[in-house]
Amino acid sequence: MGRIDLETVQKISLDSNCFIYLMEGSPYEKFLLHLFRKIENGDLQAVTSTLTVTEILSHPYKKGNIRLVEEYRGLLSSFPNMKVRAVDFHVADRAAELRNQYRLKTPDAIQLATAILEDTQIFVTNDKDFSSVDFPIVYLQSNNLR
Repeated sequence: MGRIDLETVQKISLDSNCFIYLMEGSPYEKFLLHLFRKIENGDLQAVTSTLTVTEILSHPYKKGNIRLVEEYRGLLSSFPNMKVRAVDFHVADRAAELRNQYRLKTPDAIQLATAILEDTQIFVTNDKDFSSVDFPIVYLQSNNLR
């Protein structure tokens, strides 16, 4: 896939690792800050699955880091121009189809089903399990975003 110009994209889907990298630091932090500012300003619409809540809160709960739990809750529950879509019947059904079609793990299939059903243009992740998927996947480490 060629470079993705964020000026031409209107709606994106974010994998759980985007939030973790943003909040806990990573080599992608600068880009993610830029991306989340574009979402906050309304230049981009974003969506993620409620599964993201479970995935990103598990580690802070395990470590007893209630401050980080609260920061994540605040980010996910009130971030402007970002929708957190529930895993409803339609998402679960589409996830089952994708899980079998692409041999994805259930959480990955749920994230991808959410991206598809929400009519997003790209799915931003750093998870290589999506390499065989026929959907625009943008990997943070690929430098395909500008």
